[in-house]
Amino acid sequence: MRGRIGLSLLVLLWSATVVAQATNPALLSLYFFQEGLPQRDVSVRIGAIEVGKTNEFGAFHAWMEPGDHTISLRNANGDIQRLEVELLEGERIRYIIAQPDVAQPPSYDVDSSLKATADADDTASDEAGVTAKVTGT
Repeated sequence: MRGRIGLSLLVLLWSATVVAQATNPALLSLYFFQEGLPQRDVSVRIGAIEVGKTNEFGAFHAWMEPGDHTISLRNANGDIQRLEVELLEGERIRYIIAQPDVAQPPSYDVDSSLKATADADDTASDEAGVTAKVTGT
C-alpha cells in the first residue's frame, strides 16, 4: 500500500511539473499617467472581461497566456485606450502610457524582455478609433 501511495505522489508531482513547463505565461505590466501623475482606478479589460484596476501608482500587472490580446483601459473621464498586443511565451512586457492632457493623444513606451522593439503589428487606439503605432525599446 505504501508503495502505491509513493508512486501515485511521484506521478502527480511529475505531471504537475510537465503542465507547468508546457505553459509559460507572459507578464504584462501597464503604467498609466495623465498630466504627469499616476492614475489610480483605471479599468483594465482583456478582451471583453474587466480584470482589474490600476493601483495608486498607476500600475497594473497580470500573468497572461501567450498570444494576441486586446487590452482596453478606461480612465475616470470615460476615455478608452486600446492596445493590440502579441505576447510571447515567457515574455515580460511593460507599457507606459502617458497622456499629457485630455485634449492630446497619449504616448506609449514599450519594453520587452524578448523583443528588441515593439512588433510592427502592435498598435494602440483611442475611443474615437485614432490609431497610433506603438514603438519602444
